[in-house]
Parts: sequence; C-alpha cells; structure tokens
Amino acid sequence: MFTRIDHVSITVQNLEKSIGFYEDHFGFELLFNDVIPHGQRITYLMLGSTILELVEQKEEAIINSQHFCLHTNDFSQDYQSLIEQGVRLWRLVHDTAARTLHEINWKRAVFLGLDNEQIEIRG
Repeated sequence: MFTRIDHVSITVQNLEKSIGFYEDHFGFELLFNDVIPHGQRITYLMLGSTILELVEQKEEAIINSQHFCLHTNDFSQDYQSLIEQGVRLWRLVHDTAARTLHEINWKRAVFLGLDNEQIEIRG
C-alpha cells in the first residue's frame, strides 16, 4: 500500500542558483547531491519531511502547470516576505477551496522559481 509521496522533482537550468533560491527564500536544506550515470546532476533538498528533487537540464524552461505547494501557518507574513525578497509572483492571492474543515478561509498564491517553475503557497 502506498503511504505518501516520496519527493517531487522539477527541472532547473542552474543547479547552484536554484539550491540557493530554495534555501534562501523557502528554508529548504541540502540533503544529497548526485550525478546519475549519463552525467546529469541532481540535488535533493528537504523542508521538514518533504523532499524536493532538482534535476539540472541546461536548456530554456517554459512556464507550465508543473508545480509543488508549500503549506504555511502564517500566509500573510510568508506572502509578504516573498514579495519583499523579490520572488516573482505568478498568480495573486485568492481564495482556495477547502478540502477539509480546517482549510476553510485559506488563501493561496503562486510564485515562480528561477526556471519558471510554479511554487504555490497555501494556508
């Protein structure tokens, strides 16, 4: 039986810059670096028990619906902090549907990473 998602993977153009971006703006910590057999570099970052895999691919990325979502206990503060840090906003703050009762009145917004990956914040 499956119990959880092990990790989410996104493609980035510059691994070092992307590692710094996720560490500086979102609090991720370096877990593991690797080079897979055909030479592609990957890095695993951790936030709590969540793992984000960054896969380096040296070509221009496009904005698409591929994303991951970070839960926040203080939406307004975290949103404002990202704005002040200059993280690019993709979708303004808006209401989001409650999947459970404790999510009533939650908000969401979507930011962009260095390679136009979508980073949803919700809480």
